[in-house]
Amino acid sequence: TAWSRFDNTWNGVSARHILDLVRPRAEATHILFHSHDGYTTNVALGVFADDDVLLAHSWEGKPITTEHGGPVRVIIPKFYFWKSAKWVKRIEFLAG
Repeated sequence: TAWSRFDNTWNGVSARHILDLVRPRAEATHILFHSHDGYTTNVALGVFADDDVLLAHSWEGKPITTEHGGPVRVIIPKFYFWKSAKWVKRIEFLAG
């Protein structure tokens, strides 16, 4: 699409760090993101656990603006960007 933009620099907390802290139960298979605007989207736990997934708070060295999903948005580079939920307020672990 004409919306693609390459070479972005995101900063935040890695999904792997969150998984290390949370230590989801063995039956967890998916993550459900809840946004402040009521939007929800899910991804498989394996997708979330990829080494380049972030809960981002900054883009190009500046805080993410509200317009672009700040203060926190999920960045899943290898997945469709609509799965990279904006305005994240809650992350829920779901059993399969």
